[in-house]
Amino acid sequence: MKNFEVQLPNAEQGPQDFSELIGSIELADNVFVLATHGREIPVLSNEQHEKLNTIRNESFSEILQSNFTDFATYGNEETPGVTLYYPKDRMLVSPSNPRMVGDGGRNSDSVRYTPAENGKPNGQDNIRSQDFMLLDIFGVEPSEQQMEEWMDAEYGPRQYHQAVKDAYRAVLEKPGGPVVLLDVHDTSEWGLESASDESATSMVYRTDPDGWSAGFPTAVVSDLDGAASIGLNDAEMFAEDMMDAYAEVGVEPGRKNWGPVEANSRFKGGYITKLLGTELRQELIDGGRQDLADKIIVLQVELNRTNMLDDATQTIDPAAAYIEAGVIAKAVNTFAKRATVSYQSAKAA
Repeated sequence: MKNFEVQLPNAEQGPQDFSELIGSIELADNVFVLATHGREIPVLSNEQHEKLNTIRNESFSEILQSNFTDFATYGNEETPGVTLYYPKDRMLVSPSNPRMVGDGGRNSDSVRYTPAENGKPNGQDNIRSQDFMLLDIFGVEPSEQQMEEWMDAEYGPRQYHQAVKDAYRAVLEKPGGPVVLLDVHDTSEWGLESASDESATSMVYRTDPDGWSAGFPTAVVSDLDGAASIGLNDAEMFAEDMMDAYAEVGVEPGRKNWGPVEANSRFKGGYITKLLGTELRQELIDGGRQDLADKIIVLQVELNRTNMLDDATQTIDPAAAYIEAGVIAKAVNTFAKRATVSYQSAKAA
């Protein structure tokens, strides 16, 4: 395995624009990333977009739509407005369509939708009636036919899940040791209470009772409490690797909002973690491919976007985002090397 050494910038240095950065951070060759809620996403077809606009709440502006996606998790050399600077071939599959028309982070076997008038949407809805701040996304409730079309659309959740599964199995089939997959997200305890198409307004804590006003850690690493990886403590080990990388770069984790990197705390892992870490693993075992199942390591990483993003203007500080991307790369390369050695030792025993 090729072991990449990531050179991290210090806290006072860093790029001022994106153009020099795209694809500049290297990952070990057994590491891949996903950006299930990525900000830069395949656009809906003109027909689908027109259908969406006919029922979208007019107050759910473009800024609010953008805020409802993740800012820090999708990048390639062709899209300079994004923030993870990994080469395009490290992205296992491009993200699904916007979560407002089908959440790729949730099970897509059947459509689930809780109307906004029923209060807080169900935590498993794959068509979301409200955003994080309980703002209505739709002015008119989408029909069952419309929701099915979104779920089955090109790059929609059902196609996305199958593509992710097929792509991950394909890299597992290649000779070598474990294959580490990071499903990278970002969030914040802050939310937009309102926003026009021109500017964001009124930043407030995200709606309780979920405890967001207590703050959000620098990051949360999760693996379904060990069920989605070959080691029982993989999430904890990767969280420690991230803390070490922050120390090396010379910044405190949560330099804007203090907090450690936690493991399996607020988040245990989303549907992608389950799809690949448990469902695919069991399929491989049932199909007589224990050898491939033993190579699966799937981790979800949820970053605190406040460390990169000016919420009021919805713009990203390139230098800060570069540090976050570098920390993840440094940590996962260290983790992947250690996991490979453990895997090889276990096979030799």
